[in-house]
Amino acid sequence: MPSFDLATVLVLWIAGAVLIFPLAGLAARFGVVPVLHAVARVRRPGAGHEELDDRLAGMEVELRALTAAVERLSAAR
Repeated sequence: MPSFDLATVLVLWIAGAVLIFPLAGLAARFGVVPVLHAVARVRRPGAGHEELDDRLAGMEVELRALTAAVERLSAAR
């Protein structure tokens, strides 16, 4: 059964903290912040449906273009 002295436990704990805090900060920056910005943009007062309608229309155009490309590739086979 291994026994750890207090100095070893402290060194491991500090080393873990030094590694975990920057990683948690990066995860928050690149993972949580964009989600919060998107939620705030949708929920802001005066946010009309025009912006969402424009985005949806753009996605429909892109879907039609992708569908046409798939049909062309299938026909070329």
